[in-house]
This record gives sequence, C-alpha cells and structure tokens, in this order.
Amino acid sequence: MGTKKILIVEDEAIIAYDMTMRLNRRGYEVVSVASTAADAIEKASTLNPDLILTDVILDGKDDGLYAAEKIQMKRMIPVVFLTGDSHLIDASLMRSIRNYTIISKPPVDEEIFGAIEKLLGNPE
Repeated sequence: MGTKKILIVEDEAIIAYDMTMRLNRRGYEVVSVASTAADAIEKASTLNPDLILTDVILDGKDDGLYAAEKIQMKRMIPVVFLTGDSHLIDASLMRSIRNYTIISKPPVDEEIFGAIEKLLGNPE
C-alpha cells in the first residue's frame, strides 16, 4: 500500500516544521505544507494526500474547517483538526465534514498518532 501521505495545514512555520519532523520519524510522508485554506484546497486536489492535519485557525479569510469542507466535497480525505479553542468549532459545519478527529493544542505524540492511526491505520 505504501507510505501514507499527509498534507499539513498550518500558518506557523515552526509548528509546521515540528509536525513534519514528528510525522517523518513515524514513517509518514509529508507531501506539503499549506498556510491558508485556499492553498490547502489547491494542494489537496493536486497532491492527493491520504490525510490532512490542519490547524483550525489559519491566516487569511477562511479557516481549516472551511478548507476541510471544500476538500471533502471533492474527495473524502480524513482530517485531524488541531485547536487550542474547541469552542471555535461550529457544530453545524462539523455535520458536513466526515471522517475526522479533533485534538487539542499543543498535541503530544500519543494524541497525534492515535488520531492518525484511528483514521488511516499504521504506517507501512
């Protein structure tokens, strides 16, 4: 089946770098990092990741919830949402997003990899 590909959506470069290193150490391939919802939507359509790891709050006019909803309209890619403020997640929007998990920031490895493995299974 091959290495699982992950798209990181994070507007803070140091956090994106840290997540990339954590994922690579566990055998996942980070195909790209997007810093805005628009960038995430575009990269998801061209890179075909197996999973999206996204912050809820992003630079720009749209957030990670918007990006996930638009991406899943075209392809049902599982999503791990990272948030420091779970009250920001709109329950009505979450009804339109499928196959997701929410974890709190700052995430520990057990939470990150538990969420990914729940959605994808273990890496090859």
